[in-house]
Amino acid sequence: MGRNTVGIIRSVTKPLQFLVLTMLVMESLLAGLAWKFTDLRSRLAWAIIAFILIFIGVGVIMEVVAQRAGTWLPPYAALFAEDLLSVLDGYLVNLSTTEQREAWASLADVLLEFEDPGAPRAYIEFRLHVAERLKKKLGLKKPAAKTQGPID
Repeated sequence: MGRNTVGIIRSVTKPLQFLVLTMLVMESLLAGLAWKFTDLRSRLAWAIIAFILIFIGVGVIMEVVAQRAGTWLPPYAALFAEDLLSVLDGYLVNLSTTEQREAWASLADVLLEFEDPGAPRAYIEFRLHVAERLKKKLGLKKPAAKTQGPID
């Protein structure tokens, strides 16, 4: 195998990418057969069209299932945490360092202590990723940054 082939195979990491690669191989094979066998060209042309439609349908179904499962949420958690930091940091700048750290720790605690049995699993994972990113970014692993508990 050449370098390009290995690079293409290594770049296929998601199911939809695999589906596209499979479609390209299948369509290339059918196009080659249609070019070689002129008496079967119309049938092979219809087979090419049918496979394209089937692959599009399977791809749409895969994306709908991924949207329902929420697998797209966790990658955006880190970006959302960065946005949250940049927006709220300006409001907290007038506080002392201890108060700032406690405010960030409170936000992380609120995100971690979310309890709703009806919430989608992906949303809960998203909240956990955001809270972990906030803690990691701000170094909130130290005991001094823990909150005092819920406010009554």
